[in-house]
Amino acid sequence: NTNSSAPILNFVMATNLTYQANFLPLTLLTNGNGSISPNLTRTPGLVAGRTYSITALPGPGQVFAGWSGNTNSSAPILNFVMATNLTYQANFLPLTLLTNGNGSISPNLTRTPGLMAGRTYSITALPSPGQVFAGWSGSTNLSVPTIRFVMATNLVFQANFIPSPFIPVSGNYNGLFYEADAVRQQSAGFFTVSATTRGTYTGRLQIGANNYYFSGQLNLQLQATNVILRPGTNALALQLSIGTGGQADHVSGQ
Repeated sequence: NTNSSAPILNFVMATNLTYQANFLPLTLLTNGNGSISPNLTRTPGLVAGRTYSITALPGPGQVFAGWSGNTNSSAPILNFVMATNLTYQANFLPLTLLTNGNGSISPNLTRTPGLMAGRTYSITALPSPGQVFAGWSGSTNLSVPTIRFVMATNLVFQANFIPSPFIPVSGNYNGLFYEADAVRQQSAGFFTVSATTRGTYTGRLQIGANNYYFSGQLNLQLQATNVILRPGTNALALQLSIGTGGQADHVSGQ
């Protein structure tokens, strides 16, 4: 006998009156690993026209990816005016951290609750004993073990590890050097290089009565370059390569 939308109904009593109160649910959904707080679907007496607030809370290792349904907001806190037939879905996507080879990633953000899009995070690749870090793949191709990144959805970081190429070639190397067409006193001499199991090296060049020292880090291909300054004359560009396989125990370069 009425179509009023007000929750309080005043009426004059008469015969054959029928009044039906109709209720429609507020629907809150989650897609992915996370939750919505407070859970208004358990709150009694929601009032149409009143403003309410809900927050999307990502689970461990998850990132909030936005609301869908009656809004497309990307902010985790959603304010809305209560009405009938409202549906809000909070969407969550994981941060993916992978390892290829024997090693780990620290900290393990996939266990960290409440990752926030737009915030900067840092992770480090940690090789196991006898391994070396060989670079990141996925959402970055950086070669440094520690990376900083701005959190976003659909990020994948894979830390790659390989058996250390430095351990088999560690040791001391020495020999003579000279120009290919002839041995000349001003350009010939003696060298020595010591390589460690960590891939660092130190060395010495002797040309005539002069000694020049150098040091550095081998790359994963067991190669290195140095610039050796010589006061009063030109600098030397030194290239080194330590051999493996059939060239094991040999060092070559120019």
